[in-house]
Amino acid sequence: MGKMKSLLITISAILVLNTYLAAASDPGSGPQDETSQAYQKAYGLILDESWSKAYSALDNFLKNYPRSRWTDEAKFWRCYANEKISNSLEDAFSCYSKFVQENPKSKWADDARSNLVRIGQQLVKAGKVEYEARIQSFQKSQNEELALSALYALQTMGDEKALSAILDLYKENQSPKIKEKILFVLSNFDSPKAKEKLGEIAAKDTSVAIRKKAVFWLGQNAETKADIQKLENSVTNDPSEEVREQAVFAISQAPAELAMPALINIAKKNSDPQIREKAVFWLGQDAESKKTIETLESIVNNDPEPEVREKAIFAISQASENLGVPSLIKIAQKNDDPKLREKAVFWLGQSEPSPEIISTLEKIVNEDPEKTVREKAIFAISQTPHDVGMPALTNIAQKNDDPELREKAVFWLGQEANSENTIKTLESIVNNDPNEAVREKAVFAISQAEPKLGMPALSDIAEKNKDPKIREKAVFWLGQEANSEDIIETLRKIANRDSDPSVREKAIFAISQAPENLGVPVLIDIAKNHSDYNLRKKAIFWLGQSNDPRAREALLQIVDESGKK
Repeated sequence: MGKMKSLLITISAILVLNTYLAAASDPGSGPQDETSQAYQKAYGLILDESWSKAYSALDNFLKNYPRSRWTDEAKFWRCYANEKISNSLEDAFSCYSKFVQENPKSKWADDARSNLVRIGQQLVKAGKVEYEARIQSFQKSQNEELALSALYALQTMGDEKALSAILDLYKENQSPKIKEKILFVLSNFDSPKAKEKLGEIAAKDTSVAIRKKAVFWLGQNAETKADIQKLENSVTNDPSEEVREQAVFAISQAPAELAMPALINIAKKNSDPQIREKAVFWLGQDAESKKTIETLESIVNNDPEPEVREKAIFAISQASENLGVPSLIKIAQKNDDPKLREKAVFWLGQSEPSPEIISTLEKIVNEDPEKTVREKAIFAISQTPHDVGMPALTNIAQKNDDPELREKAVFWLGQEANSENTIKTLESIVNNDPNEAVREKAVFAISQAEPKLGMPALSDIAEKNKDPKIREKAVFWLGQEANSEDIIETLRKIANRDSDPSVREKAIFAISQAPENLGVPVLIDIAKNHSDYNLRKKAIFWLGQSNDPRAREALLQIVDESGKK
């Protein structure tokens, strides 16, 4: 302990000497300006021990020059003068305390702290016991600052004597701040003794935070199997899950030839599923060998925890395509758990597409016993580039036996309906699919295409499809884009000619959704001239919802003419 105190005192002395040297070389010590003269005059009163005059002069100086280069000194000497003239030690303590709080990095802060401690001790002796805790806090802060200064100096030495001093300091110090700094310094020593100490701290320190730090630095410097074994010991035996997880991460930072065997061992054998998950994750970040992929496949097939098995599939998906894709295909086609097949299918959809992947996904759509897996495979196909996925989606939409799967495929076709071929496929489904829900989904899919492709197809369906419900759907979606004369004319024809009253009513509603300059004239014509009484009423109703003056005038005419009949 004596050597350590001596070292701290020496470093403190060096720091003080540097302060004096800096002051001596200060360029401001040349010709004095007004501010300097004012400060020197006030400081002269301190030297003359004219405490009251000094306090007033320094107070005025700070009011007149609040941001000068002399501000710190002036504040400190004002506290000092206040201490000399005040009858209250508590006031003096408060002044120094405020100075330290507001100016913690000032070169005068240490002097202020020393005076603070001195006055605090006097207050304690005078029976003010509440000041004892406050001065202890300041003394502790001073000791920590000195200890940190010593650590910086020892780190630059880098020899065995310095290492011994650091190890002694660790034994003697209870401050977490100092201990964490010591761990960092130890990690920078190229010495087996330093690494041994890190391992000892990682295994035995009572603080979870300190053990975590020790484990981290061990991982950054792991070069041998012995280093890895220390970390594996923490993974297996540390009572804190935080430390165990940190140790898994630390192993992952070691060279691959050391890290991967340890991670494999943890992923397969550790009793804690959360720790196995962490190990599996880090295996996936460096899954560049067949052995690692085989390990992950084994975990997918055998681990008792679903979360660990799913994490292993994700880890496989992070491997290079030549290693990961064949493994994902195997899991997607053969694993007994449909949830795991779903996960594998999803990650196949995120992989670089290939004929093998598309073929596998189509096969799953047609053959997997679980509908959720089949639906996931359709989604996976939809995530591939247009030129790769569209032929497969088209095939499913036209030929799959399950109408619900055809619906899914039709929906995703609509999200990419940006070619005439896709529109023709969807029109064919609208006209020919035996299932009404699929046909309706195909109408919706067409409505999602660019208007120049979708609107002509919808117009054709609305006018010609044999199923009135399908015509209704087409009319509805036409109404959502009824912003051209061509669409309005189509809707007018349907309102006048369609054989089904419901379709005609839907056409009138669709016309009402158009901009008023397009829709109102057609509604007026229907309201005045249509042969169907009910349709005229519908047109009159929608005219009543319009603010167009023409609508109001037409309604007045209808009222007038009806009254004459």
